[in-house]
Amino acid sequence: MARRRAKIVIVEGPSDNTALSVYLSRYFDEKKIEFIELHSNILSEKYKKPNNIITDLNNIIDDFLENNRYIKLTYIDEIIQIVDTDGMFIEDSKVIEDNSATSNQYTLDNVYTDNVERIRTLNKIKICNMEILLSKNDITIRKHKIPYSVYYMSRNLEHVLHNRIDNLSDDEKKLLAFQFANKYKNVLDFVNFIKNSSFSVNDEYKDSWRFIKEDTNSLKRFSNLGLIL
Repeated sequence: MARRRAKIVIVEGPSDNTALSVYLSRYFDEKKIEFIELHSNILSEKYKKPNNIITDLNNIIDDFLENNRYIKLTYIDEIIQIVDTDGMFIEDSKVIEDNSATSNQYTLDNVYTDNVERIRTLNKIKICNMEILLSKNDITIRKHKIPYSVYYMSRNLEHVLHNRIDNLSDDEKKLLAFQFANKYKNVLDFVNFIKNSSFSVNDEYKDSWRFIKEDTNSLKRFSNLGLIL
């Protein structure tokens, strides 16, 4: 029996894995779907130096393969990464000081924070790292070139899947993820939701990224994830 081909999907955390893995596995049923959870925002918090992001991404994938040796590198067809935009592309003027904010507060047009310069600086770092990722059509792992592409949830997973813009606890995110994973019995209903909702950006790949960079779109509810389906 021939070994199944595989796709690697890189996400920020367990909620993304829980909510999406069951549907992507059903949709790509002829392939094995493997999720890597970063447990961080690869664009900013752990990866401050933009020039290091590809090296860091390579190391993450390499470590994953080392710890999961049943996944053969030569059988991986594609690497897909899903990121949250978190308003990274907004103008500095849209980051507004609010000394009463105990955590960053996001609306559809602004970010309110008690540390304006930190958010503005992080946004610049995220943009720089994002542009590097967008410049890549493949990732080289152990001398093997594997097709690579990156997609967005704006402002984040919960915003796209549940239209929630409030700050949620980890437990709330976990509950919403489980609810979504059990929402659709037919995978085509999931596909329809992702591809044909008001948040769906179905432009060509590069155009979909141009769109999310415009104005305050990276704070609004949009996703180009449907392009992989």
